[in-house]
Amino acid sequence: MTLFWAGRMAEPDDGALPQDLASLFLGPVLALVARRLGRLPLHAAAAVSGGEAVLISGPSGAGKSTLLAALARAGCPVLADDQAILDETPDGFHVYRGQDRPRLLPDTLAQFGLDPVSLPRVWSITPKRRLESPDFVVHDGAGDVPVGRILLLGPRTGGGSPALRRVPPVAALPALEAMLHPAFLPPRPWERATLFRRLARILEDVPVLYLDRPDGWDALEATCDLVRGPLPS
Repeated sequence: MTLFWAGRMAEPDDGALPQDLASLFLGPVLALVARRLGRLPLHAAAAVSGGEAVLISGPSGAGKSTLLAALARAGCPVLADDQAILDETPDGFHVYRGQDRPRLLPDTLAQFGLDPVSLPRVWSITPKRRLESPDFVVHDGAGDVPVGRILLLGPRTGGGSPALRRVPPVAALPALEAMLHPAFLPPRPWERATLFRRLARILEDVPVLYLDRPDGWDALEATCDLVRGPLPS
């Protein structure tokens, strides 16, 4: 099977997998449907801490799923990986439960002490595997979860300690717009005004934070503690 993805063709390296169709429909196709229904699908992972959703956003390869898996191992249930669909309610913005198994590269899984070969592949055209282990908790509650904070992941630093700093609304608004999923289908001109109003309403209630992270696996535990801790002033 040949996959048509984001305007280009991709040939599976070892034959198509049933997961290809599942990943396609639970990813970009679901995002398109959600946008048409007035929801906000964001390119972000989500974990539950203190009864609220912590959204983790950043470009591909920034480490969203790795941090999500580390939070899950630390006791924060996974709510969604790669795509968080937000809905506005009278009580604020909430996140629906989505794909709740972090998708990680084999080297990352090995760092968590897992054998990648024993885990299901996400796509036949990528080596990523779907993390399945009782040591990594997932959200099993019904309904949606209120959004507590949104984290923006930047490049990892060479050393030091992890730190959180608030992002002012003037900078947070374009950052949220860049999170819209799928990225290959930007909003049409007539959608932009409605979209910006929704994003602005998020910023009225939800803090957006920039997460500075040192490079290296030894910093993951401290990063998780910081993410779960109190908001910076």
